[in-house]
Amino acid sequence: MPTGEITVPEIKSEREIELQAVAEAHSFEVGQTLEATITAMKGNKVTYEMIGGIKKTVKKHKKASDDVFFIGNKVEVTIIELGEDGLIRKIKPNI
Repeated sequence: MPTGEITVPEIKSEREIELQAVAEAHSFEVGQTLEATITAMKGNKVTYEMIGGIKKTVKKHKKASDDVFFIGNKVEVTIIELGEDGLIRKIKPNI
């Protein structure tokens, strides 16, 4: 190790550890459909909670009907993009 160089240990939060455990327990794929529950709505943003407590917030589609979007409703979402660690990065509601 060169003089003056400090190695910083990687510290993970409890939430990161939980999410990594979920990613290891389930093999997610792009295009996969999951059931999600709407947990919050603020303006045009909707937060979905999926398997293992994974939460994602996305914009509500402007043509989507309001009778589908209410807190506690279960909807189907499709995985659009995965991160390098295998966790879900982007989702799209199936409406």
